[in-house]
Amino acid sequence: MIARDTNRLRNFLTSDMIYVHSNGLEESRAQHLRNIAAGKIIYEAMNRESFKYVRYGRTAIVNGQIQVKGKLNQSPFEVKLLYTAVYRKRKGEWRLLRWQSTKP
Repeated sequence: MIARDTNRLRNFLTSDMIYVHSNGLEESRAQHLRNIAAGKIIYEAMNRESFKYVRYGRTAIVNGQIQVKGKLNQSPFEVKLLYTAVYRKRKGEWRLLRWQSTKP
């Protein structure tokens, strides 16, 4: 996401991925990739501060805290977030299915 390499990033997301930002913006996989490629959202740094996960077969649920720095519509932001991420394993690879974050 920081490198804005949407071709590579596409491989880490399920086709039905939903990404909900801390401001309430909800994006499909296509929208998320398009917004990153267009520079609508630019991630400059993402530092995971903590996380814990539980696995149920080929599904994993992660809760954590992350510090994110970047620009949204050219406006700089720096925010600490709590997040929940759901991953699904398919063909031996873990892919992001859902992301939702909120400000603590």
